[in-house]
Amino acid sequence: MNIIIRSILYLLFFLFIFQISGQNVITVCHKDCQYNDIQKAINSAPISSVILIESDYSIENQIIITKPLTLTGKIQNNKKPIINGNFKKNVILIHDTNNVEISNLNLQNSGYSDIEEYAGIHLENVKNCKIHHNIIHNNTFGIYLANVQNCIIEKNVIYSNATNEVKSGNGIHLWYSYDNILRNNIISGHRDGLYFEYSQNLIVEHNKSFSNLRYGIHFMFCHGSKIQYNEFLNNPTGVALMYSKNLDLSYNDFKNSWGRSFKALLLKEIDGSIISYNIFQNNTTGIYTDNSNRNKFFYNKFINNGIALEILGNSYNNEFFKNYFENNIFDVATNSRSNPNKYFENYWDKYKGYDLNKDGFGDISYRPVSLFSYWVSRYPTLSILIRSPMVDFLELLEKVFPVITPANLIDEKPILNPKEFQNDKN
Repeated sequence: MNIIIRSILYLLFFLFIFQISGQNVITVCHKDCQYNDIQKAINSAPISSVILIESDYSIENQIIITKPLTLTGKIQNNKKPIINGNFKKNVILIHDTNNVEISNLNLQNSGYSDIEEYAGIHLENVKNCKIHHNIIHNNTFGIYLANVQNCIIEKNVIYSNATNEVKSGNGIHLWYSYDNILRNNIISGHRDGLYFEYSQNLIVEHNKSFSNLRYGIHFMFCHGSKIQYNEFLNNPTGVALMYSKNLDLSYNDFKNSWGRSFKALLLKEIDGSIISYNIFQNNTTGIYTDNSNRNKFFYNKFINNGIALEILGNSYNNEFFKNYFENNIFDVATNSRSNPNKYFENYWDKYKGYDLNKDGFGDISYRPVSLFSYWVSRYPTLSILIRSPMVDFLELLEKVFPVITPANLIDEKPILNPKEFQNDKN
C-alpha cells in the first residue's frame, strides 16, 4: 500500500512540474526578444500564455485581448513598464473572454470621448479575471467593467488630475457586474473614486478613496454588497448609497468631507442594511438618510462633525443604538416633528443627567434634537445664527416646554460612561 501511495505522489509531482515548465512565456521588448510589438505577441500567443513586457511602450492603437492569457510587466529598478495610450482610446481592451490576468504595468493616458468609456483597462463580457499591482494614471476611467463576473481587482494605484465632473470618469467603474472583489486599491483625483450600478454581491474592502471631485463611492442598485475596512478622505461626499438593500457597511473611516452640503455618508432608499463600527470625523454631516428604512446603526463613532445624524422624516423604522457622539455641533437633526425611528443606549457627550442606581445608564431620557438643528435642517441658511444669545434662549425654552422638536425622539437609556467604546472594534 505504501508503494502505491508513494507512486501516486511521484506521479502528481511530475505532472505539476510538467505543467509549470510547459507554460508558454513570451517576452516583449524593443530588441533581443521574441517580439517587439505587444499586440503581435498577444495575437500569436497560445491560450493561457504569459506575455512578459520588459520595456516601456508608446502605443498608437489600444491593446486588445480576446482570449485567456496573462499580461504582466517585468519590474526593473522598482519601476513597472509603462504603456502610454497617447490619448487615443483604451490603453487595454479585454472583451468576450475569461481568465485574463493583468499585473505589474503602468498604464497611462487613455483617450476621452463623449460617447465611449475609455479607460486604462476596459473589460466587457469577461469572467474570472484578475487585475492587480498596476499603476493606472491619467486615464478618463481607471478600470471600467461592464458585464463582468467573478473578478478580483486588487492592489492597484489609480489616480488622475481631473478638474471637472463632465470631462472625467471614475477610478473603478462597474456596470451590470456581479460577484466581484475590489480590495486594497488606492484611488484619487477622479470624478468618483468607485462607481457601481446594477452590480450585486460585491465585496469592497481595504480600499482608500480620497480627494475625488464628487464621491469616494457612488453606488446604485447593488443589493447584498459588503463595504468594509475602507478609508474615505477629503471627498465632497464620502459614500453615496442609493436604491439598494441588504448591505453591510462596517469598519470604515469617513473623514474630512467638510464644506457646504458635504456629507460623509448619504443613504437614499437603502433598506434592511447594517451600518456599524464606522468612524465619522470632521465632516459637515456624518450620516444623511432620505427615505431609508429598517436599517440598524450601531457602534459608530461621531466626532467633531457639524451634524452627526441628519434623518429626514421619510426614513422609518431605523434603529440607532450603542453609538458614540462627541463634540458635534448637532447630534441629530430632522425636518419632521414625527419620529418613526428608535434611539437607545447611545453615548451623548452633551447629556447632563445622572445615574443614581449605578446601572451605567442615565436615569432621565435625553433629547438629542435641538430646536436650532430642527430649523437648520429645514432652512440651512439659518446656520449663520449659531451660538447667538437669542438661539440659546430659545433652546432653553424648548427644553422646558418642547413644542417644535419631535417630542418622542428620545434616548430613554443614554450611556453615561464612554469607556464602553474604548474596547470596541473601530
